[in-house]
Amino acid sequence: MRAKIWTIIPLLILLAPVASPPATAESRTRAVEIAERTMAAMGGRSAYEATRLLRFDFVVRQGETERPAYEHWWDRWTDEYRLEGRTGEGEPFRVLFDIDTREGDAWIGERKLEGDELDGMLERAHHRFINDSYWLLMPWKWLDPGVHLAYEGERTIDGEVFDVVKLTFEDDVGITSGDRYWGFVSRETGLMERWEFVLQQED
Repeated sequence: MRAKIWTIIPLLILLAPVASPPATAESRTRAVEIAERTMAAMGGRSAYEATRLLRFDFVVRQGETERPAYEHWWDRWTDEYRLEGRTGEGEPFRVLFDIDTREGDAWIGERKLEGDELDGMLERAHHRFINDSYWLLMPWKWLDPGVHLAYEGERTIDGEVFDVVKLTFEDDVGITSGDRYWGFVSRETGLMERWEFVLQQED
């Protein structure tokens, strides 16, 4: 089985803040409807659940500068994971680990890591899995346990109309549960074509 390859290039778009009315039962219901619509536009939840292997790169560009990519392989049926990248000193590394147990092996170059150095690399790899896969799969995660949705109305940007859904999280969700996201779902395509976010350490 061959996994498709994506290159994920996060673009940080600074837009005017979206107003945040109270998350009424009506706004939650509307937000869930939009979540279901965008998942259908991406191929449907059943197709997503049947996808076993994911292969993607996480690349950050700032202006003309591109940072070294993190390369991801994920067997979603066994939760076996492989991450490759470069250390801050430019040395190649690879990590093979189990998402659930967080146990595995790691190498910098051809040197196999042991002890505290291995533990640190496994922790780093798990954080990259959580962060990087969320950029890739965020529209599929809206209906996960602990995620709160609220419909915040429509926005027109460059002539295109978007439904805006705000996502907040319960305290035990992810690493930074205080993050807030706004997904912009195109009325025309049904896809989430842009987003805004405020990280938990930011005002």
